[in-house]
Amino acid sequence: MQQTLILLKPDCVQRRLVGNITQRFEQKGLRLVALKLVTAMISLYLNVFVLIVQLFQKVPALKALAPTQSEPPFAVTQLVVLALFVLLTIIAAIRFRGKQRRMA
Repeated sequence: MQQTLILLKPDCVQRRLVGNITQRFEQKGLRLVALKLVTAMISLYLNVFVLIVQLFQKVPALKALAPTQSEPPFAVTQLVVLALFVLLTIIAAIRFRGKQRRMA
């Protein structure tokens, strides 16, 4: 069986076009064997990281807790968000592999 790699740019994920694009391939009779969105999780994490930085800069209560963003409240917040994203990425990969095995 011949396989083809299809790469979608990050803005495609950001604009929520992945479903429409994959649907076009399926309508042409092609079967999707694997789909990896790990880079989307990394991109989302970086966006949330920037959001947290901006919140600590602009929200007075948060700025009082960590004025230079090197204080423990800021570090703990970033660590919790990182751990959450690692956990969600692992869960997504496990669920994806489970669905992939059921389809085979």
